[in-house]
Amino acid sequence: MLTIITGRGKSGKTTRLLEAVRACPGEAMGSRIVIVPEQLSHETERLLSRLCGDSISYVSEVLSMTRLFDRVCAVSGGGARPTLDQGGRILTAQLALSSLRPQLKVFGAAAGKPEFLSGMVSMIDELKSYGVTPQTLMGAAAQAQGLFAQKLSELSMILGAYEAASAQGARDPRDKLTLLRKKLMEGAYAPGRHFFVDGFTDYSEQELRVLEALLRRGESMTVTVPAGNPEDPQALFAPGRETLSALCHMAEAAGVQVEIIHTTFRRTLPPELACLEQNLFSYGASPFPGEADHITVTQWETRLEECRACAAVLRRHAMEGMRLRDMAIACGDEKSYGALLSSVMEEMGLPLYRNEKRPVLTHPAARFLLLALECAGESMEQEAVLAYLKTSYCGLDRNDVDRIENYVVTWAISGSKFFSKWTMHPEGYDGFFTGETEAQLQRINDCRQQTMAPLLHLSAKLKSALNVKGQMEALFDFMQETRLYESLEEQVSRETAQGNLEAAQETAQIWSILLSCLQQVCGVLGSLSLKSSELPRILELALKEYQVGTIPAALDAASFGALGSMRGKEPKLLYVLGVNEGVIPSVAAGGSLLTEQERQTLRDQFGIPLAPDTEGNLQRQLLEIYGAFTAPTERLYLSYLTGEEAQPAFPVRRVMELMPNCGGPVSPYAGLSARSAAEQYLMASEENGLLPLRAAISRAAEQVPELEQAISLGKQLSQPREMQVSPETAKALFGDPVGLTASRMDKLASCPLDFFLYYGLKARLRKEATFDAAEFGTFVHFILEKTVPELLERQAPCTGEESMALVASHMGEYTEERLSQLEQTSRQRYLLTRNRKEAALLVEEISKELATTAFTPVGYEVAIGGRQGLPPLTVQGQLGRGSLSGFVDRADLWHGPDGDYLRIIDYKTGSKKFDYTDLLAGSGMQMLLYLFALERSGLPGLDAALQPAGVLYLPARHSYQSAEGPGTIDAAHTPNRRSGLLLGEPEVLEAMEHGDQYQYMPLRKTKSGLGDYAVSRQQLRLLEDYVNNQMLRMTDQILGGGFAPAPFYRGISHDPCRYCDFGPVCQKDPQFRKSCYHPPVSAKAFWQLLTEGGTKGGEENG
Repeated sequence: MLTIITGRGKSGKTTRLLEAVRACPGEAMGSRIVIVPEQLSHETERLLSRLCGDSISYVSEVLSMTRLFDRVCAVSGGGARPTLDQGGRILTAQLALSSLRPQLKVFGAAAGKPEFLSGMVSMIDELKSYGVTPQTLMGAAAQAQGLFAQKLSELSMILGAYEAASAQGARDPRDKLTLLRKKLMEGAYAPGRHFFVDGFTDYSEQELRVLEALLRRGESMTVTVPAGNPEDPQALFAPGRETLSALCHMAEAAGVQVEIIHTTFRRTLPPELACLEQNLFSYGASPFPGEADHITVTQWETRLEECRACAAVLRRHAMEGMRLRDMAIACGDEKSYGALLSSVMEEMGLPLYRNEKRPVLTHPAARFLLLALECAGESMEQEAVLAYLKTSYCGLDRNDVDRIENYVVTWAISGSKFFSKWTMHPEGYDGFFTGETEAQLQRINDCRQQTMAPLLHLSAKLKSALNVKGQMEALFDFMQETRLYESLEEQVSRETAQGNLEAAQETAQIWSILLSCLQQVCGVLGSLSLKSSELPRILELALKEYQVGTIPAALDAASFGALGSMRGKEPKLLYVLGVNEGVIPSVAAGGSLLTEQERQTLRDQFGIPLAPDTEGNLQRQLLEIYGAFTAPTERLYLSYLTGEEAQPAFPVRRVMELMPNCGGPVSPYAGLSARSAAEQYLMASEENGLLPLRAAISRAAEQVPELEQAISLGKQLSQPREMQVSPETAKALFGDPVGLTASRMDKLASCPLDFFLYYGLKARLRKEATFDAAEFGTFVHFILEKTVPELLERQAPCTGEESMALVASHMGEYTEERLSQLEQTSRQRYLLTRNRKEAALLVEEISKELATTAFTPVGYEVAIGGRQGLPPLTVQGQLGRGSLSGFVDRADLWHGPDGDYLRIIDYKTGSKKFDYTDLLAGSGMQMLLYLFALERSGLPGLDAALQPAGVLYLPARHSYQSAEGPGTIDAAHTPNRRSGLLLGEPEVLEAMEHGDQYQYMPLRKTKSGLGDYAVSRQQLRLLEDYVNNQMLRMTDQILGGGFAPAPFYRGISHDPCRYCDFGPVCQKDPQFRKSCYHPPVSAKAFWQLLTEGGTKGGEENG
């Protein structure tokens, strides 16, 4: 007896079938078998128990097709053979294609691509499910013509090779249904049992043959079919009518009586939902006459707004008493909405269960194995090793990984260097070893040894392995050596303790999935010999096919999934996102290896049916949409995006036709405080970037009840955020007294936030150690410190050749001391040669300058502060003390008629010049502070009182050309004029440089005077007070913890934000920088400010 129960969605078909299970006469254990799709088995068991009582489990069992196969094999045998999982199927397809590639003309070029392999596995699955054999395809190929014939021929060969490969090892899962039918027809399982089939929208040829076997051999069979009245012409139920016809023909062929029962049960629903259930795709139906308050259709400009509106709706209904577990969210594009919706729901404190499976390949443990194979292969690329370390399964904490990464990037470590002891300074060429840095380097080497040892062992085992089986065993040994299982167990415990239960569920499944993948690789490819470099691709190919799912972790959580996940569910509220044209229903190409025309030809000319074509697929999608839209019992919300390319989909337009008075827009900010609403208006939208403030406030005024408060908050939130730390934190970070240097003061003047991040948090941009501009500066200082004393002993200035020889004599010492570990590439050799020539030009120029001056160098690298230096310059502010330390590049002395005069020289390899605008902002005070400090403390070894004669920047880089080409040592060049500030007294200036005009000093003898950079003694005293006061101000600023971004912006050519390392942290727009603009300050204006007391004084101690 075959009983077919038909009806629309939610018409009571499942209830009627389960009642038939209860009324079935069979009383033997397991005599009533309910067969449902895998995903519905749990829900069906629950419904059966609720309807029939717990005792029903003695005589009945709920099975999927796969579990039915296991039960049949338990009776008749043959179930012990392993089965290919999806990873094993892709590897078997790869094996089959590899053996045939020379013969493949159509598919040969794409045979090795992962996307093609996935498509081929889908094609093989489809062919098997519809009972198409290699012989059937080859017969069709013999009758076809051209490219189509070749394609069918190759598919026949591939399917045959696939079946041959799977016959040698694990069974393809599709072959289970073929074997199941055979065992049902020949075995003793079906007789005496009653079968009940529910939840299938349609059936493949294989599944129909299994049903035929159950019908022929079982006592009875009851099947539900989603179909309307036989007279109902709706295309919506066309697949159901096709299934109904196939079942009737099957019963007729078997000589079995058929009874068709059409259910017309109606749920108790709000009138508009009942109307929608009856008429969603029924044309000619009249629009719903009343207000459709239980159906709401909204449109949004962005997905972010759409998700916020959805969350606001759920939150409101939850506050009104509806449980979250009675609410569901569905969409047609899970990738675009999943992460965004999860973020918004978390932001609003609403638990969400994502009813979807995530690819295992994205889990760090899977990446860990793939990267280990890549690293242990033929090379140790820096990027792969660092990614391997960051997977968190190497046994290092995050700080150790960061230290190794900094070192590796600094010294460009790659390849075999990972296995050698590291001896370079962790901070690059600028670093000097101390006890602390030596301990740091030792820690880095310990971590390197700990993480590289397993890779070395894996590499050795992979090379000695005879085949893929041996290589997979080596990988398993690596997993044990690195304690991957224990690490995953610990991760599960941490995630559980943190309340991240879904993540804990996923992690708990990873180990068994990885082992299963390794077993599949062994089973399919175990006897083959592959290079170690090929293994990562093979393993990745398999891992891509595995997914991990979870069950709801919270007792009360809303669910989210695809429209298909609504099958069999009846939530009180359903919110469908993104009901846009091309998404619901989807028109995306399925990626099939056969075109629609080729499928039609196979069906019409050769009688080979395959999966539904585009029209059939659309019918099935419409049935899915109908099932979802009619699932909720109380509320339905539909939303779609607007825009040039975003249009509402046909189903939502149909709803609006039926429900012209359905509910209107829902604010995405409903239920939020004014502050939260204002903040969210100002957040970045995913498509359009930051909303303009005016537009944000305008929209806030339209939506948020507390209008004035929202507008006020919007304005506040648009202002620059202050970077403020407590005085206690500032002292902990910077000390008391605050340690000041010239570079620190310049950075603070340039931007307080930059100063805080660099010196307070010690944030650094990682860069490779190389002979760059900073290292050139160190090189120049070293060479001049060595050569200038020697120049003083000469009777005449150096020639070009002599200066080159002088530099070369000290080059070896510098290279040994600073560059011994620099890799001598052609680029580095070129830079060293070029810099040696530049240094020689500078030495030659200084030699000539010394012949024109009475000032004599008496101090080099003079230390101020530190253990062995002169006393530091200190100031006492309101919040604490500041202490300046540093090095004076060169101190020159002249024994004048009224005493000794001191001149400070600073070597600059950059473009730094003395500038009154900089000075007014607190920048460029280094030499002046040093000058006044040495005036008071004196120079080491000199007891005489000193008078300030001025400060000079000496440019240490040259642009030079020669007839023989750029960069030759005999190049003629104009002396670089110094920049600085000098005491403008004739005797002092004459001592500095003899002659009618100045070649080196920043002065010019004119009728109007010497220019802006010659000053009086009184002005020097004013300047002394000013720089000391600036130092005091900076001390209090640092200890006060005020580090708001305030760039010293002087225009495009002087923009500290332009190349700032911390731009992503600051995120200030160009308009903000321009608001910090500092206009140029003339010398006259500067001295007027100082004379009029434009700066405040402060207490200073020497």
